[in-house]
Amino acid sequence: MNRKEQLTQHQQVLEAIKKIVKNYGRCSPPSYKQAAAALNAQQAKTTWGNEWTPQRLLRFLQRRGYSGLHGVQAELNGRPKKLR
Repeated sequence: MNRKEQLTQHQQVLEAIKKIVKNYGRCSPPSYKQAAAALNAQQAKTTWGNEWTPQRLLRFLQRRGYSGLHGVQAELNGRPKKLR
């Protein structure tokens, strides 16, 4: 997988995560276990082709500059999303 394909895949996974958080519909985001299970149900894979685990999901979001699922929810609610 070249870099352009990786970036496209990362963006697709991030959009899927945003939909999961948005559809959860409560004051707090879903647990990492629930979000990872939802990604696996959608057959989304990591860059290396593995299934999602809660730890992989957290690290993925942190590498993208989010403070985790709470950061994704904050962005959806119009608050600043980035750690930096």
